[in-house]
Amino acid sequence: MLTQEAILDALKAVKYPGYSRDIISFGLVKHVAVNNGAVNVRLELTSPNPDAARIVKAECENVIRAQPGVTHVFAEIKPPAPTAAAQIERCRQMAGEQRWDLPIGRRESGCDKARSGEDTFDPRNICLAAA
Repeated sequence: MLTQEAILDALKAVKYPGYSRDIISFGLVKHVAVNNGAVNVRLELTSPNPDAARIVKAECENVIRAQPGVTHVFAEIKPPAPTAAAQIERCRQMAGEQRWDLPIGRRESGCDKARSGEDTFDPRNICLAAA
């Protein structure tokens, strides 16, 4: 009979590319569902390497298909969440060279630079402040 335990046991044969350990011991398999011969597996990788994701997905699907009683296989590979540095870089790219002319308000000196156009809002400053 096809069970979650049987699928998890079979996935121990899938080694993470470049390592001798399997994806189960690395804790990459986050979800396994079995229903009438259909198997759904979700993995969360720790590396943003698209080649590793492609290899792991193909090997998972092959190993699962080889199990008796499997009729359909769906393996979902979730890439790792972006790091703070990557998010800041993406923010900088999105902001580009565009400047936003929004009034900042009066300064303590009473000088209103916002009206003169000398003091403008730049979304890149938000990214830099977050760094």
